[in-house]
Amino acid sequence: MLKSLIKLTGQNVIFPFYHTVSDSAPIHIKNLYRVKCEKDFVNDLEFLLRYYEPMKLSDVKSYINLGKKRTKPGFYLSFDDGLSEMYHLVRPILISKGIPAAFFCNSAFIDNKDMFFRYKISILIEEIHKLKQSAVKNIEAFLQTQDIKSHLLSLKYGDINTINSLANTLNIRFEDYLQQNHPYMTTAQLVEMKKAGFDIGAHSIDHPLYADIDKNDQKHQTQSSLAAIGQITGTTDRIFAFPFTDFGVPSSFFDGVQVDIIFGTAGLKKDQLPHVLHRIPMEKGSLSASSVVCKQYLYYMAKSFFNKNVRKR
Repeated sequence: MLKSLIKLTGQNVIFPFYHTVSDSAPIHIKNLYRVKCEKDFVNDLEFLLRYYEPMKLSDVKSYINLGKKRTKPGFYLSFDDGLSEMYHLVRPILISKGIPAAFFCNSAFIDNKDMFFRYKISILIEEIHKLKQSAVKNIEAFLQTQDIKSHLLSLKYGDINTINSLANTLNIRFEDYLQQNHPYMTTAQLVEMKKAGFDIGAHSIDHPLYADIDKNDQKHQTQSSLAAIGQITGTTDRIFAFPFTDFGVPSSFFDGVQVDIIFGTAGLKKDQLPHVLHRIPMEKGSLSASSVVCKQYLYYMAKSFFNKNVRKR
């Protein structure tokens, strides 16, 4: 089926991406989404290798320069957030299978100096689950809600003071969690990853939704994180992956940043800008890579009838 879908759509290059892989979801992710276990992740890779050739960054650049043309189907794999499982678990798997990949990191979180605000929310939810009912009632009053989990998950980048205030109320020190659990890769690990042939890219400073910040902050988040990654790894490649999504980002942003390739998260989709590539989120509950990718092709075909398979700027 997939070979037919590739032929019908003419889309023979895909950009699958993940955040982490773990047989036991870490607390900072546990309450946000389902994590792929190692076995399922390996099965995903074997599926991808069955239908596509793994691509290096140089192959992606050639693909762009040749007008998005490629003889054989290919995939360029990537991972967001720079989590420590990338070094300890994902790296050896990819090396054993000969699969190149890019790892997009938030510069403020490298070396476990700080943490993504939604990861903090997951930790809060986990701690609230342990409280007695009387204490939960106090939290409901503090947040002015009767659905604590939904309320917390709705908080945004600009609500960090609320997140930190609740942590203080619960006697949670995120600094302690960072030092005890080391959720992010270190500078030394990133350097080693780069030496092993992997690509290291930028993912903003501290993971805001770009639609929620002004254009000056968008530019600063991008350029600063790119500079930090370049300084750490010595790379001259300037590749950037939007945190969350590029939806709602004005076209002027793309004219104002110096980036070789930008990666979005819109799935199997074209873009008016040749250097903007859209990736397929692979963490879709319990769905296998086969299901996720085939659904993306079917969705692409359906959108094509309404001219909705191209991101317009």
